[in-house]
Amino acid sequence: MWIQEGLATLVETLDERRQPIPCWRTNLIRRHALTNNVLPFELITGDVGRRLLRDQPLRYYAQTRAIFLWLHEQDQLASFYTTYTQGFAEGPSGRRALLETLGVDTLDQADAMFRSW
Repeated sequence: MWIQEGLATLVETLDERRQPIPCWRTNLIRRHALTNNVLPFELITGDVGRRLLRDQPLRYYAQTRAIFLWLHEQDQLASFYTTYTQGFAEGPSGRRALLETLGVDTLDQADAMFRSW
């Protein structure tokens, strides 16, 4: 679910070259970051994500969009998507594709990279 929603919200705000840019959702996740209230990747990419979408939709959409904006800005979005679609049968959650794309072993490492952005 996080992949679908992250990609869908990513294209809500584009520049004149049709590239994603920060928007109000980015500002929301930045406010959460200032209070150390960003959701861990473990939650976002797991089954809990569906409950978050229901209970905290603005926060969920903001964070999933931010993850994909971050991947885009790191020039890793295409690589992630290719890895995800090619390995969908083995890893439909997208976790394996995220780790492989970032070259890390754990979601905590990926999460730390995102938070430093």
